[in-house]
Amino acid sequence: MRKLLVLLVALVTVAAFAAVNFSGGLYVTPKLTYDTGTGGLTTAISVSPWLSISSSGESDNTGFVVTFSGWSANVTTDTYVWQKLYKSESFNVTLKAGLISRGVYAGPSYFSGIIGKPALWFGNEDGTEATVGLDMAIASGDLSDSLVLYLYPSSTATSVDADLVNNLSFGFLSVGFMARGIFGAVSGGTVSFPGMGASVSIDLAKALNIENATLRGFGGVAIDPAGTDLASMLEDYVVGLDLGYDKFNASLAFQKGNKLGIAVKTTVLSPVTIGADIVLPDMTDITEFNLAAYASWTTELLSHRVSVKYTGTAVELAWRLGVYF
Repeated sequence: MRKLLVLLVALVTVAAFAAVNFSGGLYVTPKLTYDTGTGGLTTAISVSPWLSISSSGESDNTGFVVTFSGWSANVTTDTYVWQKLYKSESFNVTLKAGLISRGVYAGPSYFSGIIGKPALWFGNEDGTEATVGLDMAIASGDLSDSLVLYLYPSSTATSVDADLVNNLSFGFLSVGFMARGIFGAVSGGTVSFPGMGASVSIDLAKALNIENATLRGFGGVAIDPAGTDLASMLEDYVVGLDLGYDKFNASLAFQKGNKLGIAVKTTVLSPVTIGADIVLPDMTDITEFNLAAYASWTTELLSHRVSVKYTGTAVELAWRLGVYF
């Protein structure tokens, strides 16, 4: 009888969900590093697993997302529950609660990630903070806009602090904006502006009706209102361009501090993709640079990437094996 009850509870629980979705992956990367200063060789193997579970109710009015990362199975952003308070074809209001990452990003598309690239991320600094968000989204034709107010405990505000994030997309134009720590900026009897970040992306190929090509301009800025002059208020910025035609792609990006990055990749040797990234941390000194070159391919379930990286003080040879589901 007890087993029957357990089975009935399990069936009712499963029936409450329209579907449970699993996605994730695993990277295993053997590395050999040569220290250019000491001449020493070191070996290492890094293992990076991650898993995301999500589901929604049969009516698609409620749901959840749970993300795990690392061997300790730490729950990370994004991990939250959600409920639609109002929905229609063109307007939806959704309540979210949990660990929610948020912010605006501006950066190039074709860097490999082997070395750091010029890019800007302006968002929540602590991804483990509990947050409640109210998401108001509209969609009509080529226009979509999402305005989200996030509330979370804060030591700098009387009780809670707030972030405001807006993402708008219209045709070939995408714009993001974030105001961070709104209540904290007006607490303690003082009134100031919150930290602000903005991003913009323009699909020039779409705007100019260029077929079979990529031509995207992007830019981003982070503003610190506590700065005493324009230079200190301009906390960070990045501008750049993505280019692509047929089997060739490239990115060019410039970031505050004279940081310049160039990336190229091609599938001319398909099924093998080859590419290279170079980043000058300060383009006024061309003797200091980081360089990466790689070849990647897939065999059944496994993706492979063999790479060599130079950072001035070390040369690293790595073979990354990955699987995704």
